[in-house]
Amino acid sequence: MNLIGHIKQQHFFRQTIAASQLSHAYILHGTQGIGKKQFAIELARGLLCPERKIFKPCDCPSCTQVIERAHPDFYLFDDKEGLSIENVRNVSEISGTTPYSSKYKVIIFDNVHIMCQASAAAANALLKTLEEPGDNTIFLLVTHKLDRVLPTIQSRSLKVNFDPLADKELGQVLATIDSSKDWKPTIKYAQGSVANAVALSDLPIERLIQCIDKRDLAGFGTIFLALSDKDTLIPVIGLIQSWFLSKYKGNLKPEYALFIQYMNKVIKNLDYNVNMPLVLFDFFTKLEEVV
Repeated sequence: MNLIGHIKQQHFFRQTIAASQLSHAYILHGTQGIGKKQFAIELARGLLCPERKIFKPCDCPSCTQVIERAHPDFYLFDDKEGLSIENVRNVSEISGTTPYSSKYKVIIFDNVHIMCQASAAAANALLKTLEEPGDNTIFLLVTHKLDRVLPTIQSRSLKVNFDPLADKELGQVLATIDSSKDWKPTIKYAQGSVANAVALSDLPIERLIQCIDKRDLAGFGTIFLALSDKDTLIPVIGLIQSWFLSKYKGNLKPEYALFIQYMNKVIKNLDYNVNMPLVLFDFFTKLEEVV
């Protein structure tokens, strides 16, 4: 598996491992869709590799088992069901046992903020496990919403921040998804996020920006009001935010500042169950008032 980008973070972990100074828990945080989960899996693969090939290609049986999620000392919980109280309690028991075939056991919780929001019991169970970690157990907690992770969990983990991918790096990742597609128009507005690029790839982005720039609300509404899912709406709102900030950087009127705050609130509310047509209509109405 070829890890793209995040050289600084790779260097940090290589140094930490070489100095035998690994902590029992890390929070990998940063923008959504920039490869934090992939990074965590690659780090786990290297830690469990008998040849210690950290962030280096290896096809040994151990590394293959990690990639196939079949390694006895590797655990990955990456969906809402995986973040349940039952699994967290099982992890507490697992962390207290000896590694089966490696020096470490590595446990990854992707989108750990979902657990903190959805289940206080699961979050508290994880906290207790982090307070009394087993020997040679490494926790990698992945999130793009650090502010939603319990402060007590944060205080018991070392935080490692991840930056958005550079355009070149983003292009390399997107080429592995679909090498026949022209990703250049999308990369320009994806803000270094694979998730944003994929979500925006089927939209007429340039047309959307032109409509905002020319105050063509009818044209904008034709595209905007047809959106149907949160994963697309969030980066579109990000585009509008960027346009406002670049257009009025030197003259951000109070009404524009309030609208930017409103956009942040909309993005935050999209974490929950919302009526999408109502959200779209309300947003479009407020945009119309501002521009």
